[in-house]
Amino acid sequence: RIREEILALAAHSEPHRPNAARDDELEQLLQLSDDAFAIHDLVNDRNIAYSGLKNIAPADQSAFTITDAFEMIYEGDRESVLKKNEAVFARDPRAFDSLTEEFGTFSERVRVRKRDGSIAHCVMRGAAVFDGDRLVKMYNTLTDVTSEQELNWKLRSEEMLFESESDRRAAEDACAELVAHADCAAAWVTQSGNAESRPLLAAAGEHERFITETQSVACVDSLADRVIAAANESSPSGDVSTANGGNGRNRDAGQPGVAPCEHAPGAYVTAVSEPAVGYLAAAPIRRDGVSYGVLTVFRENSLTETFERLLDSLATSLAFRHEVEIQRRALRADSQVTVDVRLGTDHVLGAVSAQES
Repeated sequence: RIREEILALAAHSEPHRPNAARDDELEQLLQLSDDAFAIHDLVNDRNIAYSGLKNIAPADQSAFTITDAFEMIYEGDRESVLKKNEAVFARDPRAFDSLTEEFGTFSERVRVRKRDGSIAHCVMRGAAVFDGDRLVKMYNTLTDVTSEQELNWKLRSEEMLFESESDRRAAEDACAELVAHADCAAAWVTQSGNAESRPLLAAAGEHERFITETQSVACVDSLADRVIAAANESSPSGDVSTANGGNGRNRDAGQPGVAPCEHAPGAYVTAVSEPAVGYLAAAPIRRDGVSYGVLTVFRENSLTETFERLLDSLATSLAFRHEVEIQRRALRADSQVTVDVRLGTDHVLGAVSAQES
């Protein structure tokens, strides 16, 4: 009985009040961070999550299960994350950065859909606790690195701008970047043309089917028309000149199903089902009222805010690069050539030449 009374007194004693206060302070501190923390107790079926300032985690922290976590992951990353998770549960050494008999750590870059619907680029880190081959507990963190990702893309865009040997090479590099690192199955750049054609400047990925198949060509052309029409509308004169001296077309400017990109000024996106299910997006390559062409991409997954900014950044860089190339060609052509012609006396103009000399 004396022992029970001592334990009861200890439970209500002063020393424990500061601990409760420190828990509150910890919660406030976590709310100021860019990280989300989660604990998954697989033995007792207990899940706890703390969201950081970016509000990545769901509002109901107590229901933050591993299944809930998968629902947050951007559709383009779910398959790879699912395979990673299965490998962690199976204690596959290839899934871990480090692994001991009872403890393993892993990491991966993922995109997650935040509470407000936007997409965040994150680094996911985890620690797994094992009892033999059985996973008993998992600790996870998500760190929002969206700003870092956008900065890296901007730097690569600038490298293409200043280091490429020609505007064509810059366009090729931009298309390759979109296919290799931005979930695009195809990317291509068309130059400003006349009323009937837009010559292909550069391409990467599976672009042929979008520029050769009749139905796809009609859709791509219609999207490009809408982009150029928007450029016309944004010009004070209602018209935008093209690099070859022509004017942009305005056919089917009101194409249904085409929507403006919120974070890429002048760019438009439309959902397609042929030749593949996904999204076509196009951005104008334009600078100072002059249109040099259109940058078009196809993605199976919906566009994210970060991707729209990347698309706008690449199109802007290509426009600047085109302008630099035109100025470079003009400088090369700006030279005088002096030719000394000597005519013999038997030539019909020989007498005139002799008089002038």
